Amino acid sequence: MEKSIKKFKKFARREISSVSVRFDRALGRSIVKSSRRPQELGAACLTPNKILSYYFTNVKSGRYVLKIEHDDSYVYERKESLVAEIKVSNNKITEFYARKMGLLLSDNNCAFSYLGEGKKDGSRIVQEVTFTVPHDQRWVKIQLSSPYDRVVNINGILFREDVDTEGLKSWAAREAISLIGRNAELPEAAFILYADIDMNVVDGSSIWLSSMASILCGLGKCIIISKESIINDIVMSNVEYRHNLIVVSPDELENRGGNLSVEAAIELIRALDANLPSIRNVVVRGLYAATRLHDTRQFKYRSLVYLTDFYSIVDGSAYVSEVQEKSVNVCVAQAGALLVQTSKIKEKIEEISHSKFAYLDTPPTVPDGLPVVSEKQIQDQSVIKIGYAGKINPDWGVEELLDWGKYLKSKGKAVEIHIVANKISNGGIDGIEIDFSEKIHAKFSEPNIYHYADYNREQAIRMMSSMDFVWCWRPPKLEESTLELSTKLIEMCAIGAKSICYPSDINRSLLGESYPFYARDKKELSSLINEDWKGLPQSIREKVNSEHSISIVRERLSELITPSINQVSPQKVCVSGHDYKFIDPFLSYLKKNGHHVVRDEWEWGSEKNLALTKSYQEWADIIFCEWGLANAVWHSNNPILGKKLYIRVHLQEVNERARKFGHKIDINNVDKVIFVSDQVKERAKELFGWPDEKLTTIPNFVLSDEYLLKEAYDSQSINLGMVGIIPQRKRFDRAVDTLYELKKKGYNANLYIKGPRPEELDFMKAESRKPELDYYREQYKRIDEDPLLAGSVIFEPWGNDVAAWYKKIDHILSPSDFESFHYALADGVLSGCNPIVWSWDEAEFLYTSDWIVKGASDAADRIVDYVNLTVSDKRKRMESNRELVANKYGYKIVFDRLSSEIGV
Repeated sequence: MEKSIKKFKKFARREISSVSVRFDRALGRSIVKSSRRPQELGAACLTPNKILSYYFTNVKSGRYVLKIEHDDSYVYERKESLVAEIKVSNNKITEFYARKMGLLLSDNNCAFSYLGEGKKDGSRIVQEVTFTVPHDQRWVKIQLSSPYDRVVNINGILFREDVDTEGLKSWAAREAISLIGRNAELPEAAFILYADIDMNVVDGSSIWLSSMASILCGLGKCIIISKESIINDIVMSNVEYRHNLIVVSPDELENRGGNLSVEAAIELIRALDANLPSIRNVVVRGLYAATRLHDTRQFKYRSLVYLTDFYSIVDGSAYVSEVQEKSVNVCVAQAGALLVQTSKIKEKIEEISHSKFAYLDTPPTVPDGLPVVSEKQIQDQSVIKIGYAGKINPDWGVEELLDWGKYLKSKGKAVEIHIVANKISNGGIDGIEIDFSEKIHAKFSEPNIYHYADYNREQAIRMMSSMDFVWCWRPPKLEESTLELSTKLIEMCAIGAKSICYPSDINRSLLGESYPFYARDKKELSSLINEDWKGLPQSIREKVNSEHSISIVRERLSELITPSINQVSPQKVCVSGHDYKFIDPFLSYLKKNGHHVVRDEWEWGSEKNLALTKSYQEWADIIFCEWGLANAVWHSNNPILGKKLYIRVHLQEVNERARKFGHKIDINNVDKVIFVSDQVKERAKELFGWPDEKLTTIPNFVLSDEYLLKEAYDSQSINLGMVGIIPQRKRFDRAVDTLYELKKKGYNANLYIKGPRPEELDFMKAESRKPELDYYREQYKRIDEDPLLAGSVIFEPWGNDVAAWYKKIDHILSPSDFESFHYALADGVLSGCNPIVWSWDEAEFLYTSDWIVKGASDAADRIVDYVNLTVSDKRKRMESNRELVANKYGYKIVFDRLSSEIGV
């Protein structure tokens, strides 16, 4: 009961926050966003005669997608019931320009598109419009409205670049090989560092980037992927161990223009890691970048993720949207560790993810040996000098500093204000705060205000050390809600500067209750500077330096990332294949533990870059072919004396389409063929005549550390789950039959499908696939027309959030005609789902006959029996099933067997 109450309270808090967001937007408040990464804008309520306005700043030319999700059947039935109008800052919208955008021209001289109708999955309706922004824009404004006198509740709005993923992958592969060919130091790199941060601007984010580069460069060679082409050394000049730093910036890359999108940067990181043998860790800052990095498990156990942008401040509290929560869960499940800035961030992530996770305290850092403020450095005691160094925007307190400085002067105090900043950001547009930058520049022209635009971090710190006071104050609306420490407050306290700040909880936890330089308003500031202060208490300076110095954090990080296995002789492994999804975690595990691994990329049935294949073959000690297809044929027929060759075979190699490769493999040159199941091994022996002594079985592995057991609970509602319904042998119809049987019994049951629908995939549109598509259409028609089934089958797109998805699934279905292992079944059981399995070959040997059902009616009966168990008995069943899977297929067990077999 207590847990239920807690869940309800959390739900209520979220709904209250959501309602407040909807209310603000319904009143027409402008929402300002940056377009550098996709923006999930949350829920909104469109009321009659109201317009929802969203602004996106610094929008680069390109293709963009606006996507909405709702459950309003009225909007679904009327194309014109929802309208998106689009304005841009730098161009007048004419009919010609609207056509260039791929849109129509509205009566309001806006480009527009209708957002009614869309795609319907159960009650979920999704509609999207794709348009072009032909030129770079200071801002793009999107307005949503409805011509009808009714309320429209929108569950989610997304604005993002229209990314050509396959094109990016090809580009990244070419660029990685080119970069490696031009830079002989790259193969020595141990780390890759990336954040969507401009390295030409000094602010807290870029200081974090240079500090992290200093930490990593002290441990080995580090590649930093720069978002912008570097035009000055203002940030990176402060990096320690600079000889270990390798910067990759857009001006070195083909067709990237002046900047690198998050998507392009992540694909480049993947490609570099695939071709650089010694990358031990990848450090990524930012929720979106980290989520994209974990679209695959290429960096399982090696990614170090720094998150501060997983929440927004709504009504004075940290609000986490549904999409942000999903992304955080992905990072928690897959990252090697989270780098947490404060205990409050750690606690918030634990609250979101409902789990403990590996982490490292990584507070804002300061260089060792900073200058220390002394009385001798203050030249003119008759003038009070207040300094500020950092980014300027409406929420950073700089406008208050300038205004309060004028107030102090009006009280007869001689005050100088010295500001070091090379970036001023407009916080609002369209009359709200569009003139913020101009306003600040105007204030800079006032007497006794000095602005320095080209100082690096070291120069800025030296100037601040000469000030009487340093301004680290931020407005209470930010300070009382943020989970983060201010980097400049840490820096200034480290040098012993008298740092003025707001007395928020997070600042008091750092500085204590009796810290003398707290100020809530201009009157407290006035009183504060009248005091005869000798300086910052030495105890605070010593505390900050002992906890925040770069050398201290580097030492802690070194302990985290040191290979857990002492490699006497690291092996050089070339992994050859076209698809690494079933082997990614093992390869990442090898790299994490000090082995050198590269990927020899192949097409399914032919080579991709034979010159590179030969180069990697010569370099490697061990060749590991993932899949026994064209890659294995070439390597087995072109051996090099002394090189070990292993081939890992799945199910498709013994299917009719791929059998041609098995016949061409020269088994005499293969050290061992590793099969994922005995069934496949026996079939391969029969087909290809391979001798027993060359064959072994090591099953697929499951990530028992990623799929965690959920809570058991008492409920009569039933959620069935199925991951993937393609191809037809997955037997979607059996899942629908089972749902129907449960509905007949009067149960509130739903069937959740995770993965693409067949009509969304290009290969399913081939003429040979028509009978298969007809099969799926029959199922859709049946679902739509049967009143028992209508609205009870929910399709959800594929994503890297499957571990979180299992939390809502009670029963995981495996209704296939045949499987070689069925990962979805194993992962669901690890997560606590009740397994319902049809009798495909080897199911009872791979798992247990206790899970097998005879048909849909039997499946429904088994499900009802499970529903009626006590919570205690459900928990015992869940634990027993999980133990069975983990003990047979847990990644540690299988990794050890694979490592032993190939000799690493």
